[in-house]
Amino acid sequence: MREQKVPNKTSEIEQTGLFGELVYRSYRWDATYNSASYLNLLNTYSGHLNLDRITKARFFHAIAELINTNFNGQITKGYLTTLYVAHLL
Repeated sequence: MREQKVPNKTSEIEQTGLFGELVYRSYRWDATYNSASYLNLLNTYSGHLNLDRITKARFFHAIAELINTNFNGQITKGYLTTLYVAHLL
């Protein structure tokens, strides 16, 4: 998995003066998808929802074909979830 920098917003939140002590946590996790479940996921992204019907069908077919032929029917996608918890002053 390619590491990417995700900006830590702790100082930005603290500078508002609206919150007490701030706790920050980040969690890396993976999800494995077969071609059908990955296409279901892609179908929730606004950029894919806005595609015209024919372009979307061709694109989704190509993605499914790639997953099924080059990746033995499944892919794993890495995620990073960030959590900020603080009391409102």
